[in-house]
Amino acid sequence: MNFWTKRSTKLAYELGYLDRLLEIYPIKSNPRRLMPQHLWNNIKKAYNEKNSKELIRLLNKGVKSYKMKFPVECYYTSSLRNETRWIDLNPKTVKKLSKLVLDQDIDVIFDKCTAPKKVSRQAGPMFDNWFQTKFRNDREIKILGTNDNERKKNAKKYINYNSNKGLDVFININEIYILGEAKFITDSGGTQTNQFKSALNIINTFDRNDNVIPIAIIDGHCWRKSEDFFYKAILNSEQNQIIISALLLEDFFNKVKEIDTAGQKIKNSEIINYLNSQD
Repeated sequence: MNFWTKRSTKLAYELGYLDRLLEIYPIKSNPRRLMPQHLWNNIKKAYNEKNSKELIRLLNKGVKSYKMKFPVECYYTSSLRNETRWIDLNPKTVKKLSKLVLDQDIDVIFDKCTAPKKVSRQAGPMFDNWFQTKFRNDREIKILGTNDNERKKNAKKYINYNSNKGLDVFININEIYILGEAKFITDSGGTQTNQFKSALNIINTFDRNDNVIPIAIIDGHCWRKSEDFFYKAILNSEQNQIIISALLLEDFFNKVKEIDTAGQKIKNSEIINYLNSQD
């Protein structure tokens, strides 16, 4: 475990850890999804007439065009939404799927279709907004992209980053490039495990070029001292694997600023050794 990961494990049990995270990930309720009145009128008509094909088509239109939520969970919803010809070619599947919808009260369908987005899906934009605001005026930090596409494009240009994975951070400090993914882990298991692994993938698989530092920026449940997968992975991390709380990024960047490359290439291992030094 490296110095910054150790600091993060201690930080999680200092007074106000979660309170300080509120600056990055504020608590707020998400608004309900919008349902255009004309679309809802047509959905109700198809529902009342028990028109299976039309009902599925209209609900799919709501999901694709208005970011609504499909009112039932089913293996086939995405397939029927993305390949519209399959609605006509697979009448049994459409009928069974529509029955799941028709078995619900019309008001329940409306409520499910317009349900607010999950809070966990807002964590990325929250982090991005905080990061841009906090560091954009620091003249020693060059932020290379203000959205996912720009960051990936610039990373490919400058450090031969060829992954399709998005980047939440791509910056340059003193000719040293720092790339990373940020995640807020809310609980154990399921999708949260995938989120955690996604962040660690940056530090586990990225080719450690000269003048490049990959980092995993993680907060929340993962720092809780326990026997779960998250904490064990953190405790077993290597010296060159920087897993860090977003609350320590400013200190981390200031440490990187101390490195004078003098126009020379510096091996990743040498950079890591310096960053792990505490003097």
